[in-house]
Amino acid sequence: MVEDAAQDARFADNPLVTGEPNIRFYAGRPLLTDDGSAVGTLCIIDRQPRRFTQTERAALEDLAQVAEAELRLIGIVQLQSGLDERQLELQRTLRLEEGMGRLRDQIISAIDHEALQQIIEQDLPRELLAFGIKVCSVSVQLPATRRGLFVDAQRALQDILVERNTVPIRRYSWVGEAWDQQQPIIVDGDRLRQAALPDELRSLVEIPLPGGGSMGTSSSKPDAFKEWALHLTRSFATLFNFRDYRELTEREFLSRQDLVEAHLHRTILEMNQVEDFARVVRVIGEQLESLDLAFEAVGVNVIDEESKALHSYTYVGDRIERQRNKLNTEYNQELVRHWRESQVWERAADLNVVELFEDYAPTVIIDTPYLQGTLVVSLQAKLGSSARLITLMSKICTLLSLGHRRLGDIEERQLAQSQMRIAATKPRQHPRPRVSFSRI
Repeated sequence: MVEDAAQDARFADNPLVTGEPNIRFYAGRPLLTDDGSAVGTLCIIDRQPRRFTQTERAALEDLAQVAEAELRLIGIVQLQSGLDERQLELQRTLRLEEGMGRLRDQIISAIDHEALQQIIEQDLPRELLAFGIKVCSVSVQLPATRRGLFVDAQRALQDILVERNTVPIRRYSWVGEAWDQQQPIIVDGDRLRQAALPDELRSLVEIPLPGGGSMGTSSSKPDAFKEWALHLTRSFATLFNFRDYRELTEREFLSRQDLVEAHLHRTILEMNQVEDFARVVRVIGEQLESLDLAFEAVGVNVIDEESKALHSYTYVGDRIERQRNKLNTEYNQELVRHWRESQVWERAADLNVVELFEDYAPTVIIDTPYLQGTLVVSLQAKLGSSARLITLMSKICTLLSLGHRRLGDIEERQLAQSQMRIAATKPRQHPRPRVSFSRI
């Protein structure tokens, strides 16, 4: 207690005494916790010197005790609030574990890429909505074979022979940022609007996935992915390891491809004449369809340089088209040149070729050489995206070459048998007896 600070050597030169607020009188009582720790002071200040009576001291003491009681009550409330918050967080954590468990079971039981896509597009948003996070869309981006591109996960798992619908990373740069930084990237505001995405999107988060790639989750609500919402979304994303899915899909695809090659081998070995190529081409088309290859047409070109003709057997629209064309056209001469040099000819579809058939609209045509011609596949794709298809086509061409050699052997045997039958039907000429004049 200080009755006149201006006369007290401890405070006389204090700026609060010599200047504003010109303190003269001060009385204070420490505020203590139950364990005796001082947490503050209840004080009385006046601009005029004054005496502090015993009654006033008692009043200050009463006020201090009231203040201490209020502080204890605030502490209890804060403690209870902390307990409530921790209990709420525990409940949310338990719900998150339950939701992740449900989704994990669905992922494990997914039998194909379509089931997995349903989990991504429907089941995951439903789990997020249970926590109040309303999402517009969920997509998974995986690295494409060619650098600087990504592809949608469903396409990557479905289109194994041909990589379709690749997207430049520079178009959605946050995808590359999430991959490089291995951290969630939140996109909103002008950056999201400039990406030419649907107008209703107000925020998006791109989360890197274990095993590569990332998951993009969008919302119509600004700032939708903050703190707990981001934690939730990121936790669910950890369930998706597409490296494992790709390896599993690859093994299953190779098994299917082995069956396809074995089936084609049997079919080609059953050929007895060149016209059997019509049946072989249909089987090739059906087997490629069984490998989920969406193509416009599949065909075999038989090059006959002796008669200067190109015989084509084309499987298009579930029918077989047979054509005989001259070799001396510019297009066919280029085909023959690649064939002679044993080169694969992959090119953009020529308008004249596209007009050959009804409802036929490829963007790429690939000719792969075999012994007597080429195996041709036309499809909608980008140039350079069909490396695996070309590898499979080369294997089929090896079988076609064997089949063509077998046809040659059959023709030789048939010719030999025919000559033998002709020889057998001619009357046998007996030699006239020779007369010996030596005995005459």
